[in-house]
Amino acid sequence: MDESKPTISNVTAGIMIGLALIVDGVQFLLTLSVLLLPLTFLLSFLAAAGFGVWFFLLGAYSGKGAEKRVLTSLVSAVAEFLPVINAIPAVTLGVVINIALSKVKDIEKKAGVNPKARARSLGQNRIAAQQASRARRADAAREQREDAEAQKHAPASKEHETT
Repeated sequence: MDESKPTISNVTAGIMIGLALIVDGVQFLLTLSVLLLPLTFLLSFLAAAGFGVWFFLLGAYSGKGAEKRVLTSLVSAVAEFLPVINAIPAVTLGVVINIALSKVKDIEKKAGVNPKARARSLGQNRIAAQQASRARRADAAREQREDAEAQKHAPASKEHETT
């Protein structure tokens, strides 16, 4: 895959979120009827399998942090299999979280550095700049002292000698 191309495009993310909202809406309606409860389990299984395959094909389950995205999918799938709790839009939450984690991974890959390492290096640069500034001030103060000592020990000017 092209390094500059995102794992999940904005259009694909919108389609995935829209489909997840539809699945959660249908599950909510099916949950209202006790007789249709088995259909919610079938829909939960199909949604979990479908979104899992979709994320896998997009490459969202690979690379750094893949375990977080897989765990998010598993938790949302398990939540959908629990009666009454499956009325909560867990599929949509799982999809949105997985998309957000993939976007973060893409940003880190595009930046080329770990954000924590970058923050650490920025802090080190700031410390180095402060130390350089202190060294310049110390050098300037030393030069002033040396000039003052040189003037103190310099021979008096001829005007002072004649008076």
